[in-house]
Amino acid sequence: MTDKPLYSIRENSTALTRFQWWIMGMALIVAAVGVVVAIAGRSPIGAMLMGLSALTGTFTIVAANGRGPGK
Repeated sequence: MTDKPLYSIRENSTALTRFQWWIMGMALIVAAVGVVVAIAGRSPIGAMLMGLSALTGTFTIVAANGRGPGK
């Protein structure tokens, strides 16, 4: 079985698969929606969306860092 290619922004940055980049993009969009919702007056819902986005992004980066070139 072949490994999935990893893509990174810089040589020393965390390498992510395409799916992980997609997850990070969706998390960024959810965070932006959370900011807009919070500004619109629904602070608890906006805070929940931003928190969910932060947890998703953190988990994705930690999972990517745990997978090294030899693993």
